[in-house]
Formats: sequence, structure tokens, C-alpha cells
Amino acid sequence: MSTTSSVQKTRRSHTKSRGGCRECKRRKLKCGEQKPACSGCVKREIQCEYLNVEPPPSTKADVSTTAGTLNPTQAASSIGSSTPSSIPIRDLVDPRLEETVTENERRVGHFDMEDINLWHHFIQSTAQTLAAPWKEYLVERAISCDYLVHGMLATAALHLGYLSSDPKEKDRYAYLASQHHDVALGPFQRAMTNITAANANQLWVFSTLLMTFTYASFRSREHLFPFAETASDEVLSNWMLCIRGCVGFVQTALAHLEGGPLGQMISEGLKVESSLADGALPDPEVDQSLSLLTTSVFQMPIIKSTTTVEEMEAYADAIERLRNMFAAYARGLNSSMTRASAAMWVGRVSSTFIRLLSEKRPPALILTAHYCLLLKYCEDIWYMEQRSYFLFEAVKQNLGEEWAPYVEYPHRILYSRP
Repeated sequence: MSTTSSVQKTRRSHTKSRGGCRECKRRKLKCGEQKPACSGCVKREIQCEYLNVEPPPSTKADVSTTAGTLNPTQAASSIGSSTPSSIPIRDLVDPRLEETVTENERRVGHFDMEDINLWHHFIQSTAQTLAAPWKEYLVERAISCDYLVHGMLATAALHLGYLSSDPKEKDRYAYLASQHHDVALGPFQRAMTNITAANANQLWVFSTLLMTFTYASFRSREHLFPFAETASDEVLSNWMLCIRGCVGFVQTALAHLEGGPLGQMISEGLKVESSLADGALPDPEVDQSLSLLTTSVFQMPIIKSTTTVEEMEAYADAIERLRNMFAAYARGLNSSMTRASAAMWVGRVSSTFIRLLSEKRPPALILTAHYCLLLKYCEDIWYMEQRSYFLFEAVKQNLGEEWAPYVEYPHRILYSRP
């Protein structure tokens, strides 16, 4: 013991170089510090930049435990027990950000030639895939909002990665998207702590880009949605947290949004939520398949004996809300409101239902399998492609064969050839 202690006391400390380039610092890699471009950036084929002013060592130590670990799903994990009316997106705020100045933050509002290329692509291509009024309003508002610009550049990078067939290019654009996303989160989250009439619309627009980022970032069965660190069968409800926060923001800032330039979308959303009350009806086949939950599944002794009154009410509420979205779709929705309806259902179901889904209860899984049909209706836009299939596959992995008849209809629709 004394020998070990002696060795530790006499061990020579090394002086850590703080002259590395920005990208090596971001990646937490040792930088060769070659000028004008280090070997790491040359190898990765990305622009190499050196910081003119070094932050104090204590700030950098904080960065490694703050921005480096922040992501929406992790930050939102605390909202799982909230009610739908109390889950505004400001719950995604990490309080540590208010006390720490990160390297990312120093880049807010700073753009290079690659960023200009991303901006050009967003204006010329990505914006055309977004429904009005988003594509017009985004550019107009971004001029005076740095974090919104970074959100647009992140979305453009994801779009370019989607369009590219070159694996290296896909990786490069994924990195650029992540970089701009990370840069934007800090100021966005701080703005969420003080929602006003002046910033509410900008915050809402960015929250829609955040949902786009959530849907588009990962395109594999292992990662149904971004920030999922486990296999698909373990993250059935994790991805919902970010969506619920974004939808909840609208409720929080409703007074500021209704009279603003995007107020028409609020009105359209309210109409969607009242579709059943207004006399619209879901497609008969969808309705019949959903009714099996009430007429058959909920009558099973095993379900009755393991489900509380509160849980049964949560199921009933989720079913009725899903029927409402199907009724709105049957009555006729444009592309933008179809995507909104898919997000609205996630944002409006109760926290009890989210818990039941995370516990992989068969009724919750069966209902989520039907929700996949709403996601399929959204596949006319690039970032929603394959979302319905991957989520449905995750549901199937967690349902025994005895439950197959209750998801037969969504299975048939999802896998039918056009």
C-alpha cells in the first residue's frame, strides 16, 4: 500500500496543450496542431479552425460534463410523470447551461463557407419540402435569431445526408447537423425560461425543427428516434419525450401564438382536435380494428386483473384521441396538418399511458401499432420515411404471437404493396 502511495505521489504530471483546433476539441481528440489545418481535420475532410481566445481550464472541465452529455431525451426524462398540460418544452432545459459558458456557445452566430453552402441548400431545397407557412416564416425570422439559423443549418445538413449515397458524405453531414444542433440548444433553452410575445414564435419555429431533427437523425431499427442509446425494443416510449415537450410548448405559449403570424396553424390544430365532436368519423376498418381493444382485449381476465381503473381510463383516453386523429385524416388534412396530428396524439396522451407503453403492456403496444398508421400517412416528406415501419417492428418484437390478431389490420396496411 505504501509503495503504491509513493508511486502516486512522485508521478510526474503533464501539461495539457490548449492550442488544439476547434473540431478536435469538440470531438475530444488529441490535436496535432499543424497549421493551417491539423492532420485530423485533413483526414476527416472538414474545415480546421483555431480559437483565438482560450477559455479558462475550469470552464473546459465543465464543458465535458455539460454540453457533451446533453440531449433532449435525457434532459426530458423528468417529464414522464407530468400531465399533458404541464409538459412544455422548457422542461428540456438543463439548469447547468445557465451557469456554464461552453465552447459551442462562443460559436453562436459565427458561420463559415460550409455554413453558407448549407444555408443555400436550405433556401433552395430543404425549405421546399416544408409546408407553408414554415418555409417563408423560417427565413424571415432567422435573420434576427442566431439559434434559429443554426437549427435551419442542422436541418439542411440532415437533408443533404439523406440525399447522399456516399457513406463518408452521410457521416460528414451527420456531424455538421449535430454540431449546429448542439450550438443552438444552449441559447434556445435559455430563451425557454422566459417566453414572451417577442420570442414565442421563434421558439415555436425552432421546436418544429427540433422535432424534424428528432425524426430524421437516425434511420435504423436500432435507433427508432435520436438519442436512443439502447436497442429498439427498449426505447418504445423514450422518443416520445421530445415530441411531448414540443407539443406542450404550444399550450404554454398559446396566448402569445394565437394572435401571431402562425396563429392560423393554431386554429387548424384546434379543428383537428375537435373532429369527432364536429361529426367526422374514422375510416370504418380502422375504427373496427381499434374497437377490438374495448370489446375483446379489455375483457380478458388477465388484463382486468392487472389493470387499475386509472390505467383503464388512460387506455380509453388514448383510444379516443387516436380515433379523433383518424377522423380528422378521413375528413381531409394537408401534409403539414397530417404531421401535426401525429405529433399531437403523442403530446396529448396521458403520462399514465406513456408509462404503460414503457412497461410494454400489450394494450398500449396494440394501440401504438395502430398509431403507426398515422406515421405512415406522413411519409410524403423525407424525414418521416420508414418511421412507421421501424416503430411497428419494435412493437411486434414485444408482443407475443397470441396478440397478432389485434394488430393484423395495421400490419396489413403497413406492408401492403401500393
